[in-house]
Amino acid sequence: MNRSEVNRVSDFYLNKLTSPASLAFLAIALVLADYILSLLLGLSFLVSPLETFAFSFRLLSICAAILALKYVWVKVTVFLTSYIDDEKAKSLMLIRLAKIVNDPVRHIVAMIAANLVYNAVVFGYVLPILRWNLAHLVVNSLWAGIIGIGVYVAASGIIFLHDILPYLKEAISIRVDPYHPDGYGGLREFSVLVIKFFLLTVLLLGLLVASVPYAVNFTLLSAILLAGNVFASTLLSYSIYMFHEILSDFKHKELVRVSKELSELRLEAERRSTTEQKLLLYIDLIERELYHIKVSTLKTWPLSMTDVLSFAGAVVNFLPLLLIFSV
Repeated sequence: MNRSEVNRVSDFYLNKLTSPASLAFLAIALVLADYILSLLLGLSFLVSPLETFAFSFRLLSICAAILALKYVWVKVTVFLTSYIDDEKAKSLMLIRLAKIVNDPVRHIVAMIAANLVYNAVVFGYVLPILRWNLAHLVVNSLWAGIIGIGVYVAASGIIFLHDILPYLKEAISIRVDPYHPDGYGGLREFSVLVIKFFLLTVLLLGLLVASVPYAVNFTLLSAILLAGNVFASTLLSYSIYMFHEILSDFKHKELVRVSKELSELRLEAERRSTTEQKLLLYIDLIERELYHIKVSTLKTWPLSMTDVLSFAGAVVNFLPLLLIFSV
């Protein structure tokens, strides 16, 4: 990697906005900007209780999305840096990851594209047909832009994951350790990370859907949120199943290999004539038998009951939407 590329993958361009104080300042600045713009253009600022709640959720979802971007950037960068041994492949992955999660130019383009779609819907349907009035122009535009970034990151991330999957499987497979205290060969940390990504995704999705700027049919919003939950759950299930396949394959191959070695050691011990030679073989035999026991007790589904309960996050993210329509 050249110097510019190293700099690019070593820092997150929104770092200055990810502290609590910065996010609070951003939220206040956005509210003030919208209020001042409403006064200048003669627009309503507090439209209705429903829109006020949705406006609050938009502010919250903008801040949450910025934090989510940084979280994904840090965690995936650390993972690739720690577990991918091929330096050339690692460099290419980090550069490509930076283009997805940490590229302000691409994110600005995504924001512009999303705002074009958003304005087409607002001026082509919401205003002339639904007869809604314009409001919260600044926050709504940024919110639409955040959705554009989210769509870009999600689509590009899935393609990226598909392309690096062989490297991931290899990197994880060679690190399976039957002696690891988690009982899952050390793969527990990977499943926990994937579950955290899942929870982050569905909770952010719940905030974004609940903060739709104009009153839309509850059934339609629920269907959109449900579709997003199903998609996120499918990706989570696939990831967990991949870990299961890795563990099952390792367990099967190791049991076959060690069983063969045990048989050979027993035969060899019977052939030995001296006590010293037999003793050395028996020590090796005991070590192999202990390893065989460890492998045979290896759990192949890196999930605990608390992880299963995490799927409830796909239900909890309906709460903001229910709150909005209960007002």
